[in-house]
Amino acid sequence: MEVGREEEQVQVELKPNHFTLYGHIIEKTNAGIWLKTRTETSYISYDDIFRIRKVR
Repeated sequence: MEVGREEEQVQVELKPNHFTLYGHIIEKTNAGIWLKTRTETSYISYDDIFRIRKVR
């Protein structure tokens, strides 16, 4: 993934239980992403992410 600032709607599946979050990636870094959901904005490390899928 590219480092930079953009916004795309995604489904983020977390390790180890595959808990799923939906939101917009507001920033990507070398170590993780800032994800804005309906209720909060959170930093998620790539180490904790199982899969990221774009939502149409």
